[in-house]
Amino acid sequence: MPRFMQLSFLASNHKGKLESEEVLQKRKESLEKTYPKEIPVPNTFIGYRLKPDHVIFYQVNFRSFPKKEVATLEKTGWITALLEP
Repeated sequence: MPRFMQLSFLASNHKGKLESEEVLQKRKESLEKTYPKEIPVPNTFIGYRLKPDHVIFYQVNFRSFPKKEVATLEKTGWITALLEP
């Protein structure tokens, strides 16, 4: 994960209301000083690696039918097909 994303993750409480973006930015700047090099992974961090074999995309088109597509992972790569909406 890029450094700026790690700092953003640590700066956020991930719950409740945020007083302002400025408060969040100040927390991030403080963390940059606290961790000038490597950022430790917090004990509360849980990560998942997703390896989907298909993904469905749904697009709403006002005054027309919605568009629904599926992308399926085959040996040669991703293959797309239209689905009934």
